[in-house]
Amino acid sequence: MKKLAILTALVAMLCFTGCSLGGFSESNLYGKWERTDKPGDFKVYTSEKVIVTPPDPQNPYNDYKWGKEWDEAERKESDLIKYGNGWFMWKLEGNTLTEVGQTDAKTTITPVTLTIKTLTATEFQFERAGRTYLYKKK
Repeated sequence: MKKLAILTALVAMLCFTGCSLGGFSESNLYGKWERTDKPGDFKVYTSEKVIVTPPDPQNPYNDYKWGKEWDEAERKESDLIKYGNGWFMWKLEGNTLTEVGQTDAKTTITPVTLTIKTLTATEFQFERAGRTYLYKKK
């Protein structure tokens, strides 16, 4: 009985911090995020699905959604060309977030893997290549 109480408490704690049993809640990721140590550095994750044309069930990007990122010291959000440079495709699986960048020529670049440490409705923390980043919801 004591083990069941501990397990129940652990599950409740995970859900309270924004994590579900299979990973983090994708809905917490949607929206605009600003990096805490670099104000003006933004990421936006949308629920808009990537449309693969022509339809191809074997295409690895079928389950991806669109996002965009920019640093206001270099350019404004309005300067981004839709689905071009600054845009990326993303997919969340468990605590792994994969982002595949786009260029203005609409060609993909190397995928980037982020390991999510925290994802709540207001805080997003991840590790990339050994460095930790913290974003707050705007």
